[in-house]
Amino acid sequence: MDSLDFNIPQDTKLERKLIAELVANPDLIPVTMELITPSAFSHEKCQNAYKEMVRMYEDKEQIDIVTMSSRVEKDFFVREILTQDGYATELSIRAHCDVLTGMSRKRRLYYAGLKALQLSASTADNRDEILAFASNLSDEIEQDEPKNGTQSLADAIFDFGKQLQDGVMRRVPSGFPTVDKMTRGGFGAGNFIVLAARPSVGKTAFMLQMARAAARNGVPALALSLEMTNTELSERMMFSTEEINASDITQDRVDWQKFEMAAKAFDHSPIYLDETPQSLDEVCASITLNHRKGKCGIAFIDYVQLMSTNDVGDSLYRQVTGITKRLKKLAKKLKIPIVALCQLNRNSVSEKRAPQLHDLRDSGSIEQDADMVIMLEKKEDESDYYSTRVNMYFRKNRGGLGGDICIKLRSNSNYTNFYEIIESEQVPV
Repeated sequence: MDSLDFNIPQDTKLERKLIAELVANPDLIPVTMELITPSAFSHEKCQNAYKEMVRMYEDKEQIDIVTMSSRVEKDFFVREILTQDGYATELSIRAHCDVLTGMSRKRRLYYAGLKALQLSASTADNRDEILAFASNLSDEIEQDEPKNGTQSLADAIFDFGKQLQDGVMRRVPSGFPTVDKMTRGGFGAGNFIVLAARPSVGKTAFMLQMARAAARNGVPALALSLEMTNTELSERMMFSTEEINASDITQDRVDWQKFEMAAKAFDHSPIYLDETPQSLDEVCASITLNHRKGKCGIAFIDYVQLMSTNDVGDSLYRQVTGITKRLKKLAKKLKIPIVALCQLNRNSVSEKRAPQLHDLRDSGSIEQDADMVIMLEKKEDESDYYSTRVNMYFRKNRGGLGGDICIKLRSNSNYTNFYEIIESEQVPV
């Protein structure tokens, strides 16, 4: 059967009737606000009329035939709306909204189906795009529908207790004692955490160290790198065991016995790597699919500024804003922590000061969307030629404590590990 045999799901007659009913019964507008959004209307003029009525209601303006005729296209209002029967009850309004909601959902599925046909008919290798589309299909169908999250305090407390019993509220340890103390036990379900630093400070090493800490505590960790391959990430993991070194590998002098010993450190370790995502859709699809498979209890993304979006015409500032809002929404939906690495601009370095929230590169919304913003700053350690001090700052910590932590970064040609300075003692993580 040809795709043209399918009509677009819509009922424009019912849409016009609902507008007429609301003009005649403006006290019923709050009922519709609970059930539909303007996208429920397929007719653009009906959609605009509904938007105007909602705005007028919120501004406590009078809504009647006279005021509405001056706010919408007059010819449309007279010919298409005033000719409708305006009698309505709350029951009939709810019934009409229910029909339009179903039509709207079908309409989104209709257009999603057209996109699926385009993807399947394409001759290009678009497997990643297909995967991302399939993963986000439910979100596309449900978008713009009103969400009623209102519940009594007693019910919310009951749900909280049940989540504690089921382990949903379990926090994911970071591997750093003071960090876990400041976050009241680690990263929580739905947290969006931003780890920011200038290049070469050690963001990726810090990320991998936190992934190992999560895995040791039985939480599957997914690391998505837009900059490095899975092989490069696994190489870093192997070097961190100190069993093998980079120079031996580059000179083809692998001690396979030591290699196997290093590999055993990760036997049965629930750490998963994904080098394929490059766009926001692909990143969200990978996190969602791996979460469903039990391979993602916490996600790490390296890093935000490398992620592409579909909004190619927008400025980088607006693209990053869209990225952080989407990642926060995904963390909340899946009830997992998402840690996103982010670049800092050069101001803090050139001005020789500690980094601040306004140093986050390309966006002012990152600190608004994030539950935590952790910043790393490299300092030369004059007391130890072979070490570099790294200061870590909690610039935002919603629901936790604030302050600065000093961490020592010890590195050589083979591996990089962080050691937290606690009471003048270095505590290996």
